[in-house]
Amino acid sequence: MTALLAPIIGVLAAAGRAEGASARIEWGWAPQGMVALLALVAAAGVAAGVWRLYRRERAGAWKWVACGCRLLALILVGLLLMRPAVVRDAQRLIPGRVVLLLDRSASMSLTDEDTPAQPAGSSRNELVRSLLLRKDKELLRRLAEKNEVDLVAFAGESRRVGRIGPSPEAIDLPPWSPTGRTTDLVGAVETALRDTRRLAAVVIFTDGQQTEDGDLEAAAVKAGEKGVPLEFVGIGSPRALRDVSVARLVSSDFARKAQPLKMEAFLESSGADGEQVEVALIAGPEGGKDRKEILRKAVTLRGGSQTVELGHVPSFTGMVEYEAAVSGLEGEGRKENNRAARRVRVSEKKISVLIVAGGPSREFRFLRSLLDRSPDFETEVLLEEKLSAEGMDDVDVIFLSDPRSEDLPDEAVERLKDLVGRGSVGLVFQPGPAYGAEFLLDRRMAPLRELLPVETRQSDIQPLLGGGEFQRDPRPVRLGELRDHPVLRVDAGLREGTFWESAPALYWALPVSGVKKGAAELLRCGRPDAPLVVVQPYGGGRVLYCGSPETWRWRSRGIQFYERFWLNAFGYCAPAGRPAAGGAAVLLEKSRFEPGQPVRIQVRAPGQDAPVVSVRRDGREVESLKLRPTGRTDTGEATFYPDRYGTFAVVYEGPAGARVVQSFQVRRPDAETADTRLAQGAMKRAAELSGGHYLGPGEIDRLPTLIPKRWRTVLEPGPARPAWNRWSVLSIFVLVLGAEWLLRKRLHLM
Repeated sequence: MTALLAPIIGVLAAAGRAEGASARIEWGWAPQGMVALLALVAAAGVAAGVWRLYRRERAGAWKWVACGCRLLALILVGLLLMRPAVVRDAQRLIPGRVVLLLDRSASMSLTDEDTPAQPAGSSRNELVRSLLLRKDKELLRRLAEKNEVDLVAFAGESRRVGRIGPSPEAIDLPPWSPTGRTTDLVGAVETALRDTRRLAAVVIFTDGQQTEDGDLEAAAVKAGEKGVPLEFVGIGSPRALRDVSVARLVSSDFARKAQPLKMEAFLESSGADGEQVEVALIAGPEGGKDRKEILRKAVTLRGGSQTVELGHVPSFTGMVEYEAAVSGLEGEGRKENNRAARRVRVSEKKISVLIVAGGPSREFRFLRSLLDRSPDFETEVLLEEKLSAEGMDDVDVIFLSDPRSEDLPDEAVERLKDLVGRGSVGLVFQPGPAYGAEFLLDRRMAPLRELLPVETRQSDIQPLLGGGEFQRDPRPVRLGELRDHPVLRVDAGLREGTFWESAPALYWALPVSGVKKGAAELLRCGRPDAPLVVVQPYGGGRVLYCGSPETWRWRSRGIQFYERFWLNAFGYCAPAGRPAAGGAAVLLEKSRFEPGQPVRIQVRAPGQDAPVVSVRRDGREVESLKLRPTGRTDTGEATFYPDRYGTFAVVYEGPAGARVVQSFQVRRPDAETADTRLAQGAMKRAAELSGGHYLGPGEIDRLPTLIPKRWRTVLEPGPARPAWNRWSVLSIFVLVLGAEWLLRKRLHLM
């Protein structure tokens, strides 16, 4: 049907043409499928009827002219029913695109000695910015003269940070921080290749290291197949970085004054074999200003890891902050890792632990023996005996080992909650199959359930009443969110988390539904995983929950791991010593973070409404935080997100001279420091496979000449203007009908 109407459609379209535009017809309704077939059959029938009508007439050749007029009128009726509209398509030039991928991973914050065009003392990221900004942003201007420029920063994921249109009057280069924990170069390239219709090239400023899974060569082949070259600009040095760092400072979490404390600093070095450095041990009361150097040792570096013993006799009491500092190397690329800190509770007396046990379980016997043997603990035991409110005086930690609810009178429960809230006592709670369900379902224990950092549901615990059965299937143990928490440091000189990666499975654990807000989940257990070891500050005190009495199974991997875990747990929950003026306390779950990781801060400040804390670095305030209420009396919380490296301090200053300081460190992620060399070979190979080039910083001026101009012409549809309701179309219809009427009258066919 369309073919038959082509001449008429052409006339309508020609009427709508304009210079620089093309016109076409769009139909508001067009029959499809069976309807179209029936319409063709009906049209053919009508045409045949008109032809037969005029065939019977005896009026000579002019009758066929009248027949044609009638057919034309019917065709116009059909066209009008299909509601034609004239659409004018305008031509428009669309600029091409160039994607600039800017590596913002932590390795780009390093400083190299021998990188061409790199200003002295500047980082790799600063070199990239200087290349883009020099000579009034000439490089960006030349790129934008040919194509639109998208600025995309990438690390573990990609995000666009800016766009520069063709021939811009002003160029704004937004900042980005090299703090990414991993590098997904392959993912960034694949994201840039999702839309290649106008993509002229992908330019990548990077050191070429890929720390996540991915095949750069496969991505380069894909880019080549799509006709998009990868243009690499290598940033960094192909030589190993000269570096020495204090990986960590290891010791017990508690010590006694005037008694030897064994302490070890683990050094890691590269590119400095045979050079000599000095390691100093600095100590002082936490938050105090009178820290001093107490020990210094000369060390000859031998590459890789090595241990430096820093044993000494503590002279302070309370919570003492130790710091091991190594003198830097000449031309060292990073210096924020030259220090490592550790907090140790130093007391003039032993840590007093009161064990309240519902029965002589295997776990109870092992832990009682451990505490009795330890020179830093003294133990009192209530085995199947009632706990009195007065019995908690002069106690540092109370250990509830599968306790019976009948052994905790109401006054003892209230007294325990009050002591933990005031920071005078720490609590360790370990339910067991004998009495755990009964204890947690007892309404009288509601104040103690408020202390616990986990949530429980009655429907999950009810089936365990009367003694829970051990499971037949093993329940594997896995690390939670805080791998380097002090309680988990059982590996001594090994890499943190080594033991927990293959810890023996357990066969019983209390089912809990989740952890409370502000709690830190250290270990998980079971299928599916459920919280096993969780810690949380409550007021000024600390609470540790261990959901299984079967941790004795960990002894099969080495008794020392099991014992270190529990000694760490009791030492962590012990009070830090004399509280600060006004009873204020600042609590952090750990002392080492990576950029972007949330630093959860809790402050206990009696009598203060929504106190404010200051986060400082190198003595200067980085951010002031107003604490949110937690629902607990005199306790507020806030979250700080570090975006740089170094040593930070959380400072609370209250009335009456109250001043509490808690320090923490922010370090580069391990994945970003394992290999910091420029991956020149990998980038050259990928550039070749894609049809692109590899450039050094000194060749950057060649870049605009290597990228083609990839503009394309597109037709943009204009508005549809109806043609069926115009007076001109109606005039044609009336003219055709009038012509047929005149012919029939003149030929006497009326």
